[in-house]
Amino acid sequence: AVDQLSGMLPEAGDDGEPKTVIAADNYAPYEAPGAIATFAVATEGVNRIRYWAEDLAGNANDGLPGVDGDTHQNPGQAIVRIDTTPPELRFDPNRDPEDPELVSMVADDTDSGVASASIGIRRAGSGEAFTPLTTTGSGGRYLARVPSDDLPQGSYELNATVRDRAGNQSTGNETSIGAPMILNLPVKQPSSLIASLARGRQVVRGKYGARQFVDGRLTSGGVALANQTVEVVETFMAGSRRGTVTRQITTDGDGRYRTRLTGGPSRGVEVHFGGNRRLSPVSSNMLRLKVKGRVRFRIKPRKLYNGGVVRMRGSVGFSGALPPARGKLVAIQYFDPSRRKWRPVEVLRTDRRGRFRYGYRFRTIASAQRIVFRASALPEAGWPYLPSTSKPRSVIVYPKD
Repeated sequence: AVDQLSGMLPEAGDDGEPKTVIAADNYAPYEAPGAIATFAVATEGVNRIRYWAEDLAGNANDGLPGVDGDTHQNPGQAIVRIDTTPPELRFDPNRDPEDPELVSMVADDTDSGVASASIGIRRAGSGEAFTPLTTTGSGGRYLARVPSDDLPQGSYELNATVRDRAGNQSTGNETSIGAPMILNLPVKQPSSLIASLARGRQVVRGKYGARQFVDGRLTSGGVALANQTVEVVETFMAGSRRGTVTRQITTDGDGRYRTRLTGGPSRGVEVHFGGNRRLSPVSSNMLRLKVKGRVRFRIKPRKLYNGGVVRMRGSVGFSGALPPARGKLVAIQYFDPSRRKWRPVEVLRTDRRGRFRYGYRFRTIASAQRIVFRASALPEAGWPYLPSTSKPRSVIVYPKD
């Protein structure tokens, strides 16, 4: 305390007794002679403190009536909050069936209030450190979402850490009914997704340029999942111009879907349902669309004599395929009726546009014969179509007179 007039120090010959007083709730007032008083408050909770002083002349600011009938100035006041008790916490054992990943925890701190709260998860009984979850909330209620889609099946325990504004901390895993907070994953309802290509098949051999579709149905527990988004992913074979094509479609009222696939080479097709807060994600089996290549082939003339040359030309379809650097490998073949099999005449490569040409001279024809030719696109690494052959073309060769 400070007094600029009579002061706060006793003087010889003066009967004044300067003093400083501190009064706390539930405590007797503490008086100390002079200008300084020190008093310790140890009561948990909110403590209201009043303090005043009396100078050498007997003036005081204790708020009491003076001898002259005037009321003294009011004493100073302060609030001292003491909190040595950690906050209380408890998990809510009940979860919303429409959002079963959401975990709720209530934290209370009567004195200083909750400053922060965090929730963690680990495999039950593993002894590992808890992995923190993103925790939000205020007003004593805190929420965290368990990423069940990313965790293996099994039992998981949750733990919460709560700190109050005084620095006290509590850690616990009990629910409001006293049991440990355990989650058994999966918590979402399982989904089922079927997908198929033409005629309900998982593997289809398609024609070059033919339209292809994928269809199927999305259900949960046998109940159709209507108006849900599914994703169709086409992954093309090496050598295709496209790597992956993705499209999203919506199921109808019966949970069914159907969409036309992209034209082009062979590929795998998979359908995905990403799930939602109630339903688990699911993927279909990998479907296989194997597309046969296209080879066009013509010959001229259709009749000639031995010693003449037949001119052959054709093309290989490159739709959706990267042109091979050296051209596509093609075999010119003829049919050997004596062995009833196709035999090679020449193996060549197309140009960058898929075109090829070849000339063949007949030298050994002694009687009129029908010779049948065809062109075959051979299998090779980096070619995204199945091997294919052209329509057979025939030429009649006569002997020279």
